[in-house]
Amino acid sequence: MSEFTLLQGELFFRCFLFGLYLGASYDLLRALRRAYSHGAVWIAVEDCLFSVLWAIQIIYLLQVYSGGSLRLFLFFGLVTGVLAYIYTISSIFVYGLSHMLLFAKNCSKNIKKMLKKGAKTVKMKLTLEKNRKHKE
Repeated sequence: MSEFTLLQGELFFRCFLFGLYLGASYDLLRALRRAYSHGAVWIAVEDCLFSVLWAIQIIYLLQVYSGGSLRLFLFFGLVTGVLAYIYTISSIFVYGLSHMLLFAKNCSKNIKKMLKKGAKTVKMKLTLEKNRKHKE
């Protein structure tokens, strides 16, 4: 095979991997949304930022690896990567990550409750000691 053909294959593979990365990053956003509720406005803002950031990254990918030329097989590689990710491990990733985030959220709530309870206890003891000293 010629060097040109190998470079085109490598570029397709990079776009495929980039598509996998794109799908995984959106699933990260989905898992965060499941664990922490968002309003409709924040979801729209997140989606706009996600789209802009990924558009910039795709343009950078095209600029660096293909000299800025748009080729149909590059977009086919991106779409194939995203679809491969979605139909293979996407649901497992979102399920696992969202449950880990919910667990962390619940743990942080419990720790916060324990710290508040501990602070109340310390405050009550300090108040009692202060009252005892004033009575003596």
